[in-house]
Amino acid sequence: MLSASHLTRRYGERLALDDLSIDLRSGEIFALLGPNGAGKTTTLRLLAGLIAPTSGSVQVNGEAMTPSSASRLRGRIGFLTEAPGLWDTLTVRQNLLVYARLYGLPTPGRAVDDALKLFEIPDRANDRAAELSKGLKQRVALARSLVHNPRIVLLDEPTSGDIIYEGKSLGERTDLDRFRASTLGFVFQSFYLLPTLTALENVQIPMFESSLDSRERIKKAAELLSLVGMTHREKHLPAKLSVGERQRVAIARALANDPKLLLADEPTGNLDTVSGKIVLDLFDRLHQERGLTLVVITHDSQVAARAERTLVLRDGRIQSGS
Repeated sequence: MLSASHLTRRYGERLALDDLSIDLRSGEIFALLGPNGAGKTTTLRLLAGLIAPTSGSVQVNGEAMTPSSASRLRGRIGFLTEAPGLWDTLTVRQNLLVYARLYGLPTPGRAVDDALKLFEIPDRANDRAAELSKGLKQRVALARSLVHNPRIVLLDEPTSGDIIYEGKSLGERTDLDRFRASTLGFVFQSFYLLPTLTALENVQIPMFESSLDSRERIKKAAELLSLVGMTHREKHLPAKLSVGERQRVAIARALANDPKLLLADEPTGNLDTVSGKIVLDLFDRLHQERGLTLVVITHDSQVAARAERTLVLRDGRIQSGS
């Protein structure tokens, strides 16, 4: 389903990943184990196509992303980081207009107005970013990432190497947005739930670019929250949820578009033992019932022990495993 060949990633002079080669089989649970700085998260982002390899290739379903595809894909990519990444001296509207114009939208003002309405912040359009609360900044950042109606979110653009999915090049696909939305799901250590939205609303966010109408989105989000045992908390804001409950909501959100591959970055890193076990048991159930292929990044040997295969990374190189 997914394979990496001689994958290397440098950040300037720092070598983050050195000549990594792995093959992931459809439906298996796979873990990367190693201490902080070993290259686990870099590996995850490379496998997902979130960042480009310095050299080597990632093959996903037989499709490859090449340097020549970068300019074509840039217009379909939304960029959302943990930090909002807004210019404090610009207003909310000005921040969004910068990106709308960079993307070459034919009617940037209308696109910005639509994004502001989507996240219910048109009344803050003329406020400077520095004046906003953290929650509002995150909503503006999300509006910015969706201002050009993308269906994929990447953290970097390809510069070298390629990505193959089930034998086909991602660079040659004309439906990469649909592919990313329907094939990949992400679970992060820090949850990345929007603080001003309820659990039910957070789960719906990946569905906004699907063909589902409002009623269908709500129904599906409720079903996913039921799947992770969170029906009784669906109307609660993240601040009212425990850390373990937030992670379960994040898992429901990752399943919103029925992905075939679930990528989990330190999914139990912020959880206590009991909450961590609940999340891992949920992963096992999803693997068994849905046939999900699961890649888990962790430094916890007990988490890795649940996997069918384990690789140990140290200083960007495979130390052991297969």
